[in-house]
Amino acid sequence: MTSLFLYVAICNSAFISICRYLQQRHLTATGINAEGVASIFHALVNNNTLTYFNLSNNQLTYQIADSLSELIKSNSTIKHLVLANNNLGFQTIHYIAKSLSLSKTIEHVDFSN
Repeated sequence: MTSLFLYVAICNSAFISICRYLQQRHLTATGINAEGVASIFHALVNNNTLTYFNLSNNQLTYQIADSLSELIKSNSTIKHLVLANNNLGFQTIHYIAKSLSLSKTIEHVDFSN
């Protein structure tokens, strides 16, 4: 099943890369794993239209912290990031928060459970 989720993530990455005018992406409860999320984050680094990104309810863990931090530091358009109902944990959220302090565009991050 993991390979299916990775395939979905790769397709989403390609979709994000070619959609010049995409402003919102909702990937709620997709079952995506850390490798898939990293692939999507990599595609978003150079995206200059996405302002709202929802990854809630995906059982994400600390494994996304590095790739998310890189996205936060490099993407200049995301304003709202939803990571609610994942398994990030306090230390992961703290690590991500450090990157958020360097972002000039992110206005809201939802870490709620």
